[in-house]
Amino acid sequence: MWNLLMLNIIGVLADILGIIGFDLLSLKIPKFCTVIWKKPIKIKPKHLEINKFHEYYYETEEMKNLVESLENKENTIIIGKPLSGKTRNIYEAIRRVEKKYAVTIVKNVDVYESNVRFPRLLKFWRTKLIIIDDLHKFVARINFHLVIREIQKQDCILLFACRSRIEYSRANNKFKKEFNFGLEELFENNKIEIQRISKEEGLGIAKHFGVKWIQANQNFDGTVGSLLLSFVEMDRRYKEEIDVKEQIILQSIKRLYCCGLYVGKQNFDLSEIKKVCEYRKLKGEDWEWEIWLLNLYKNEFFVDWNIKQIFIEEAYIEKIVEIVPEKDVSDIFREIILVFNENTDTLLKIGFNAQYQAIKSKNTEELLLVSIQAFERIIHIEPKNHQAYYHLSTSYFDLERWEKSINYASQCIKLNKRHQGVYVRIALSYLANNQEEEAEKALLKAIKHGIEFPLINVSLGIIYKKQDRIEEAINIYKKAISYSEKIDARSYLGKLIKKASGYDLAYRELGLIYLAQEQWTIAEKMLETALLINPEDFESHYSLGNVYMKLSKKDEAIREYELASKIKPEKTENVTQIIFTFIQNYNFEKAIEVCDTGLQRDPTNALLLYLKGVLFLQTKQWEKAIYNFLEVWKNKEKLPDNLELNVPTAILEGAVKSKKVPSKKFIREWLSKSESFSYESDERKKEIIHEAKQFLES
Repeated sequence: MWNLLMLNIIGVLADILGIIGFDLLSLKIPKFCTVIWKKPIKIKPKHLEINKFHEYYYETEEMKNLVESLENKENTIIIGKPLSGKTRNIYEAIRRVEKKYAVTIVKNVDVYESNVRFPRLLKFWRTKLIIIDDLHKFVARINFHLVIREIQKQDCILLFACRSRIEYSRANNKFKKEFNFGLEELFENNKIEIQRISKEEGLGIAKHFGVKWIQANQNFDGTVGSLLLSFVEMDRRYKEEIDVKEQIILQSIKRLYCCGLYVGKQNFDLSEIKKVCEYRKLKGEDWEWEIWLLNLYKNEFFVDWNIKQIFIEEAYIEKIVEIVPEKDVSDIFREIILVFNENTDTLLKIGFNAQYQAIKSKNTEELLLVSIQAFERIIHIEPKNHQAYYHLSTSYFDLERWEKSINYASQCIKLNKRHQGVYVRIALSYLANNQEEEAEKALLKAIKHGIEFPLINVSLGIIYKKQDRIEEAINIYKKAISYSEKIDARSYLGKLIKKASGYDLAYRELGLIYLAQEQWTIAEKMLETALLINPEDFESHYSLGNVYMKLSKKDEAIREYELASKIKPEKTENVTQIIFTFIQNYNFEKAIEVCDTGLQRDPTNALLLYLKGVLFLQTKQWEKAIYNFLEVWKNKEKLPDNLELNVPTAILEGAVKSKKVPSKKFIREWLSKSESFSYESDERKKEIIHEAKQFLES
C-alpha cells in the first residue's frame, strides 16, 4: 500500500516536472511576439514600439474608459486618427489596472511557423491579456489568421488598437472575410474612439512638452502626436536640407511602405531600400550610404538605424515624403513587383498586401490584378508553391472569375490536400456558376480527405436540401454539429470562431427541415439552439416565430418576429406576421403600433398602409381609414394578391360612415371605382355600395 502511494506521488511529481520542464524550454519568446506573459508594470515603451516617449501624459476620458474595461475583463478595441495616442493609451491603461494580468504583445510581422503557439502561462492565477497594436497593419500580414486561431485557444482578454475610418473598415471586412465575423461582434461594440482635442487643450499639452505654441500650432490637427512632430520644419528640411539622392532614399522607403514591406510599426530592411534605390538608378558604395543615412538621421527623418534596418517616423513618410511624379498605389505595387521579381517571399508579401488594400478601395479591381501579377510570378519561379495558388484563387474569386478561381484552387489542393478553405472556395465558385453537381464533388472530396470542417458539411447539406435529398441533408448537418463540438473555444474569440464555422447554420437548417416536416417540437429545439449560438440570425428568429405560432405560443411568436424585425427592418414579412398575430388576439391597438414602426422605415409600403387602413375600419376610425387607403391607392401597383380590388370599397366605407361626411362628389368618384371592380361574390362590398347609393339619394 505504501509503495503504491509513493509510486502515485512520484508519478504526479513527474507530470508536474515534465510540464514545468516543457514550459521552461518553450518560454522562449515566439517570433510573432514582443513580450510573453509579462506583468503589466514590466511593460516598457519599447515593447509597444513607442519612439518618442515623454514622461508627461495627458490623461483622457478614453484612457479612463479603457482602464474600466480592463478592470471589468472586457475585450476592447481602441481606435483613432494617426498620432491620436492609441498606443500610449494602451501603455498607460495596462500599468494602472489593478487586475492581475499577464501581458503578451503580438508583433506586426509575417508568420511562417507551421506550429504557431503561445507558451503555457505558469502563473495560472493571472488573467491572460493579449495586445495587438496597429490591427490595420497586422491583418495585412501573411498567415495572420494562424495567430488569431491560436489566440482562440487561450482563455484571455483582448486589447486591440486600430486606426479609425477606412483602416478600421478595411480591418473589419478582412475579419469578416477570414472568420465570418467582424470586429463589432468580437468586441461586442466595446469600441473606444479617441476624440479630437481642442486648441486650448493643445496649448496646455504643448507647454508640458516644452514646445512653443507658435511652432506646435503649425502642425496641430487635433491629436497629441501632432504637437510633438514638426511637420512644417520637416517639410522645409525635405525640400532644402537634404540632397536629391537622400530624397530618392526616402521616396524608396515610401514605396516599400505603400506595399507593406516593413516589420513592426516602421522598421525597414536596408537591403530592400538599396534594391529599390538601385532600380531608381541610385547606387553607392558602403561609405556613401553611411553619409546619406547619417545626414537623414541628423535631419530627424530616422529614429535610429544600423547595418540591417532603418527605424523611421511613420508620420513623416505619410505626410512629408512625396513620390514624384505622383503615382496611383496600383502603379507603385507594379513597380515594386519588378524590383523583387526573383524573390518569392517578397512577392508573396506584395501580393497579399495588394489583396488587402483592395478591400474597400476605389481601385479594387486594379489592386486584385496587381496581386495576381505577383502570385503568377511566384508560380513561374516555384511551380509547386501552394500558397501562391491559394491566393490566386482568392483574387479571382473576389473578381468573380469563377473558372479561374476553381482552376487555381484545384492546383492548390493537388499540392496540399489539407487546405480546408480551398474546398469551400471551389464549392462556392461552382455554386455561383450554377454548377451544383461539381460543388458537391468538391465538398465530398474534402470529406474523403478527412477534413473535419463544419462549413464543408453545412454547404453540402444546403445542396442536398435544395435537391430534396432531405435524409442525406439531415445526416450531414448532424455531422457538422459533431465536428463543431470539437473546436477548442475557451475564449469569447474561440466561441465566435466556433459560430463562424457553420455551427449555428447546421442547427438552423435542421430546424427549417423539421419545420417543413411539421415536427414542431424538434424544430423548436433546433432553432432555439441556433439562436443561442448566433442571436443575430434573422432566419432563425423568423422561423422560430412560425414554429411558436404552430405550437400556439403567440407571445413567444410575437417576441421572435419583433427580434427578426430589428435585425432586418427592410423585411416586410416579419412585420406582417406580428400584425396578424395581434389581430388574431384582437389586440388591434398593438397591431396599429407595429404598422407605424414598419412605416417609419418605409413610409410608402403599400401592404402596411393597407393593413393599417383595415385596422382603422375595424376600430371605426373612419377618417384615418380613408387617409390610409388613399395613400395605398397611390402605391397600388405594389400591393400583392390583387388587394387593390378592395381599396375603392374600403375608401367608400370610410366615407359613408364618417361623421365628417366627405362631399357627394368624392363618394360618387369612389362609388364608380368600386362598381368597376367585380364584387358579386362579396356580400359586404354589395352592402357598402348600396349604403353609398342611399347616401347620395338622401
